[in-house]
Amino acid sequence: MFEIKKFHKDVFVDGNIIFDTDKEVSYLDLVAYSNIRKDQCIEVISADKSLEDNGTIIKYVNNDKICQDDVIYYAAGEISSYGNEIVIENPYRCIYSYNYNIYGMGEVLDRTKDIDDLSTEDTTEYNPYRNCCLSKNIHRLIYLSVFSNYELFMMEILIICYSRFPKVKKMYNSRKRFNGLTEEKVIEKLRSYPYNNFEEVENLFSTLLGIKIPDYKYLKNAYEKRHDIAHRYNISKDGGIIDISKEQLEDHVRNTNKFVYNLFEKVIDVVYQ
Repeated sequence: MFEIKKFHKDVFVDGNIIFDTDKEVSYLDLVAYSNIRKDQCIEVISADKSLEDNGTIIKYVNNDKICQDDVIYYAAGEISSYGNEIVIENPYRCIYSYNYNIYGMGEVLDRTKDIDDLSTEDTTEYNPYRNCCLSKNIHRLIYLSVFSNYELFMMEILIICYSRFPKVKKMYNSRKRFNGLTEEKVIEKLRSYPYNNFEEVENLFSTLLGIKIPDYKYLKNAYEKRHDIAHRYNISKDGGIIDISKEQLEDHVRNTNKFVYNLFEKVIDVVYQ
C-alpha cells in the first residue's frame, strides 16, 4: 500500500449531530453511527442540547460545534439537517481527496499482484489477444493516475483558497492577469492552467500566494515518461518500451507525495495566518 500522510484530526461526537440553524459550518467529513472508539480520537464532544421526539429525548450538538476545517466528526448517533446551514469549502478537502485517490491506487495495485498468474483463471480458452503481462499495464495506468491526481490537487487548492479567503481573493484580483475578471471567470482560468508547466506554476504560486513551490525536478523529468505512456501507448520517441516496475511506481508516488505535502503545508501557513 502506498504511504500517505494524514493532515486531519478525528473528533468523536458522543450523541447526534443536527444542523438546526443557518450558521455556517465547516468540516472535512461527517460519519454517522461510527464504530470508532473514543480513545482513537483527539477530542470528544459531549452532546449539550436535547429535543423530544415522540417521548424520546435526543441528545445532540448543532452548528456551533461543527466548525473546524481539518476535522472528521464521528457521531455515535445519526446526522440530520433542517437544510439551512451553509457548508464552507476548505483546503483540507483538497489534501484529503488527494490522499483518498492515492490510497485507492494502492488498493488496485495490491489486489492485482497475482494478475499475471494464468493458473488462477477458470478458463483455458485460447485468445490471441490475451495479455500475459497485465501487471505492466496496471503499473503504467497508475503512473498516469498519479499525475492526474496531482493536477487535480493543484487546481482545487488554488480555486478553494481563492473562493474561501478574502485576502487571497484580493491578492488574485490585484494582479493584471485577473484584473476586471468576475469570480466565475477567475475560477474558469484557474481550471484551464497547464499544471504540468512547472515554470508557470512556480510563477503563479509565487505571485498570488507568495509561496515558493518545492523542488520540481523529479516531477518535470517524470512527466516525460508520462507523455510516452499517454501519447504513444508506452512507446518512447526512440521506439523503446516504457516499463514501470512496482518499485519504480512506489518511488513515483513517494516523490509526488513529497512535493504535494510540502506545498500544502506552505499554503496552509499562508491562508490561516
